[in-house]
Amino acid sequence: MAAAVRPWLVPAHRASAATTVSYRIWHWNIAGHAYHLGSTTDRIIEAIRGSISYRSPDFVSVHEIATASTTR
Repeated sequence: MAAAVRPWLVPAHRASAATTVSYRIWHWNIAGHAYHLGSTTDRIIEAIRGSISYRSPDFVSVHEIATASTTR
């Protein structure tokens, strides 16, 4: 007896190895404590927003926007 084909085990569309996808990535390593002491009142947020808006990235990341922790 032949085995029945189970349609839920067969992908609806096969992926193509030739497919290339490009993404626009925006990243800023702010060095938050060293340069602006973690302040959000020094127009850093506006600068970030303007830069992101101008570049229209797919993904955004920001590193070191907060102050350095001095208490544990």
